[in-house]
Amino acid sequence: MEAVNPPAALRRLNGRVALRASAVTLFVYLVSGTALPDSQDTTPNAYVPVSLLAHGDLAFTRLEAPVMFLWSIEGPKARCR
Repeated sequence: MEAVNPPAALRRLNGRVALRASAVTLFVYLVSGTALPDSQDTTPNAYVPVSLLAHGDLAFTRLEAPVMFLWSIEGPKARCR
């Protein structure tokens, strides 16, 4: 069987549709804001790739990223030792 190539007009149309769909999804992503307000749960996921690129490992130490080892507890009965 021979491969059927779509006409050039259809390829341009498909490209335009894909570009518009990408632009719309990017707009919605940027307008929606953060999904985790005031949360530090995603911070390690940002530091691990940097550590991999900078040092060649998948871990970070207190000397590399001291902010990762700071703790805070909030609440009426919260105590920090």
